[in-house]
Amino acid sequence: MPDAAPWCFKIGVPTPKECRIVGEAKGVGSHRQCRTGKGFIDQQITEWNPPYRLAFVATSDTIGMYKHIKQMQDTFLLEAVEDSTRLTRLTQFETKGAFDFVKAFLFKLAVRRLHKYVMEGFKTLAEAKQ
Repeated sequence: MPDAAPWCFKIGVPTPKECRIVGEAKGVGSHRQCRTGKGFIDQQITEWNPPYRLAFVATSDTIGMYKHIKQMQDTFLLEAVEDSTRLTRLTQFETKGAFDFVKAFLFKLAVRRLHKYVMEGFKTLAEAKQ
C-alpha cells in the first residue's frame, strides 16, 4: 500500500491490509475476506468473470461496519485500453439507523478516499511487475 495515509484513517476508518479468497473454492459463492488494521470484512462473490469482472457483497465484519451499513456491494471492472488495462471499482451501499443520511454522506467520502488509496496500491504493484 502507498506510504501516505489518507485523512480518513486518522479519524478511525480501518486501514486496508489485504483481501483474499478463503478456502479452495473459487468463483460465484466463494468466500472473500478483507483484512484491515482493525479486523475483517467477509464477502461473498456474486460475479466471477476473469479477467473482466468481479463482484461481491459484504456479509459480515468484525470492525463494526454493520452497525451502520445495511448492505454493501462492490464490482471491479477491467477493460483493455490500448497497451494497458483500466480497472474501475464501483461501490453501492445503504446505511441504516439514526441519521442514516449523514452516515451515507460520511461513508461515501471515506470509501471514495479509501478506494483511491487501494487503487494507488494496485497501480504500484502492477508497475513493479513490468
